[in-house]
Amino acid sequence: MDESLRDLERERARERLLAVARLPADQVDLCEAALWIAAEARPPLPVARYLERVDRLAERARPALSGAASAVERATRLVDFLYREEGFAGNSDDYYDARNSYFDQVLDRRTGIPITLSILWIGVAQRLNLDAAGVAFPGHFLARLETPGEAAVLVDAFHGRVVGIPECEELLQRALGQPTRFDARLTRPAPPREILARVLRNLKQIHVRTEAFEAALRCSEGILALQPEDPLELRDRGLLYRALQCYGPALRDLERFVALLPDGEQAAALRPVLADLRRRARTLH
Repeated sequence: MDESLRDLERERARERLLAVARLPADQVDLCEAALWIAAEARPPLPVARYLERVDRLAERARPALSGAASAVERATRLVDFLYREEGFAGNSDDYYDARNSYFDQVLDRRTGIPITLSILWIGVAQRLNLDAAGVAFPGHFLARLETPGEAAVLVDAFHGRVVGIPECEELLQRALGQPTRFDARLTRPAPPREILARVLRNLKQIHVRTEAFEAALRCSEGILALQPEDPLELRDRGLLYRALQCYGPALRDLERFVALLPDGEQAAALRPVLADLRRRARTLH
């Protein structure tokens, strides 16, 4: 595909992602939004075709949930269907493979990371008229099932299991590196924009690790489109511009970050960087 057409496809994918994210939270299809993230990274992508595959998964799962008497049973049966019958599984062997964060590849390869597998679980559950949501648990994204009159049920979509407080404490200890008391507030439903920004942050980190700075910059721009008030992401975008030798945009972002958080250690560390960027910007003019 011609690069100018590819850029147009990327722009369209970003617009579609934002259009989905602007919907009321209970109308956001996380599967569709995640596919638009993938479409922007690797255009063109047949998003409608992949959504049909999620629809078909839900239809195949419907008989398995028939007669389930409780939220725990419904959650467990859906876990069994996706992981035991359909063969989805967390990618423990190559966790940082970027394909684990692209939802089309998760469907194609039947493997992913906690957040993308949770998006799948949530998407299938919602198509079965279940009240499912994501949980931005520290270090390990979870899914959540709500049923009136019952306690919320948590699902670890990476390991394919329903989890309770002991498992959550174990995940929390692993994420923080020390024993930490479980706090139920950590399992609140996450807003869709927060979930989508987390997908993009995972991808950004992978791209930075491999020095794919242009791809990382696209992720950073996507995060700021979803969460424009995030000063730390503004800082990250500025540093990515700097890595790409785009000194003017880098200077604007980093100056704004320092203006927003002038008294922090990060602002102090960035002041020599800003001085260097001002010098470079003057040289270019």
